[in-house]
Amino acid sequence: MTLNSTAFTFPLALAEKADLVFFSYDLATKHFTYLNPAFEKVWHTSRQSIRQNPLQLFKTVHSEDKLHVQGAYLDLRNGVLVEPIEFRIQVRHHPVRWISLKALLQEEPEAIMGYCQDITGQKEYTDYLNKFSDKKNAVLNILSHDLAGPLANIESLSYLLAMI
Repeated sequence: MTLNSTAFTFPLALAEKADLVFFSYDLATKHFTYLNPAFEKVWHTSRQSIRQNPLQLFKTVHSEDKLHVQGAYLDLRNGVLVEPIEFRIQVRHHPVRWISLKALLQEEPEAIMGYCQDITGQKEYTDYLNKFSDKKNAVLNILSHDLAGPLANIESLSYLLAMI
């Protein structure tokens, strides 16, 4: 069954309008057979350029995350069910973006299909909350340390007064 069959009309129309990046990668030809329009919004490059040169996509993966992505790819190829992975991409003239990717191995014909989304906003929000949490914890540590001495004095005096 091909992507153009009537069985795929509704899901394909949905994928074409979605904010998630849907893809299908043929392992025999080593080319993408499907990339929806959301790909261009996330990677800031044309789908056609990636179809012609799929390795160009791996070059956008942040250097610190390349081994992580390669490991997940090898696990997937070996039949291991891979949980969604998160990694960064760096696209020329754009800030670093965080991507969450979920992929599955299809056996006949052998292909990798899945979806990914830009989670940069979520990561930035989490980092923002963590900064405030760290500040709160630092203030509480200072307060508990500064109050430990006077509270110990009050406890000692209370004990002495109770003895009288």
